[in-house]
Amino acid sequence: MAQAAPRTFHSDCTGHSQDQVTTGVSGMSSGKFSGQISQRCEVLSYRQHFVNVWQRFITQNFDSPAHAAHVFQVDSTTAEKWWRGQNAPSGWVVAKAVRDPGTRHAALNVFAGAA
Repeated sequence: MAQAAPRTFHSDCTGHSQDQVTTGVSGMSSGKFSGQISQRCEVLSYRQHFVNVWQRFITQNFDSPAHAAHVFQVDSTTAEKWWRGQNAPSGWVVAKAVRDPGTRHAALNVFAGAA
């Protein structure tokens, strides 16, 4: 049984595979994942963009991080990170924002412009 080639991992979107098979020749990879790189970068880019979209929604529609934490029933640290634009919520929080009559209109407006 042949031993699998060692793998190296990259966390950037510079054209290097996230899971690159080392071939023993510098700069060479199997190319197995090359078609997935641009898709992964697009997803990561949108995730990063959505952090800003969510921050805009939170700061425009809530008085404080504590107010957002109360409405969405999350801990204060989570709401603080939203307020500062350090992370975005899980899907259930976005769904709650859209389903709640008090936030639906604002959520749909800011999310519609997010693309």
